[in-house]
Amino acid sequence: MHVKPMDAIMRMREKAIELGIPSQGARHALAFTATVLKTGKLNEFATVNKSLGFKGMVAQAPVAAKVFLRGKAPKIRKKPIEGHADVVKLNALVQRRRRMKEGRP
Repeated sequence: MHVKPMDAIMRMREKAIELGIPSQGARHALAFTATVLKTGKLNEFATVNKSLGFKGMVAQAPVAAKVFLRGKAPKIRKKPIEGHADVVKLNALVQRRRRMKEGRP
């Protein structure tokens, strides 16, 4: 009762990333973050590529085909958004505060 599974999953994912434990969730979270930091918005193609790798992308081909056939394919290359520098600064601030909280420089 009053259990929030998604909160628990997110905490485990964060811990896996901190400890360097390879997991699909950790790879996805890192890939998601990397693509957002690059342009300020999510690049679905790059996220899937970085988190699943080539084999995973091939396995997702049926899903990708449906998306393309419906005309909903995301752009592979994305231009940075206005305020992209602010996204990068915000991430740096969050990382710095996290390190300070953990007692690291």
